[in-house]
Amino acid sequence: YTDTIQQNYEVFYSSHDGALLRHDMGTVYLEVFPRGKTGEYIVPDEVDVIRDNVFRYSKITRLIVGNGVHTISRRAFYMCEALKVLEFTSGGTVALTIDPEAFYRSENLTILRLPARLAEMDLQMLNQFVDMTTLEVEPGGTTYSSVDNMICNAAGTAILYTPLNIGGEYVIPKGIR
Repeated sequence: YTDTIQQNYEVFYSSHDGALLRHDMGTVYLEVFPRGKTGEYIVPDEVDVIRDNVFRYSKITRLIVGNGVHTISRRAFYMCEALKVLEFTSGGTVALTIDPEAFYRSENLTILRLPARLAEMDLQMLNQFVDMTTLEVEPGGTTYSSVDNMICNAAGTAILYTPLNIGGEYVIPKGIR
């Protein structure tokens, strides 16, 4: 049994814009990202998993995540202090899970645009982004939606998370209970 699997099983690597991708039994992992790379990086749609610590100490300022990613692992963005913008490409059919510690000690994010396919995320992890100005969920999600930079349930009838930097007077949008 195991001999047959080993004979038909082949791990191989490829690169994308300086990052190392591991292809393993039909799953593509973003395995290594160069710490010195700056500016913007686009995670290709073929990637399924962003691995633990892959962007650790990265100097990128903007990250666009492809619609094939279904898992963002623990501390994937550990100490990624230059990261200001994180966006997900629209579309995709596979549900996305973001580990509660994915952004551990990466507090400088100001813009976060999440995909409709987001299925699981600990909203309290967003509290570390004290300067967040934009928090959006792509329309059409089955778990989350957004209204005025707040995350709501999919129907938009209950506020689940409000960024910490909202101040002053605020009128709750119509339809929210």
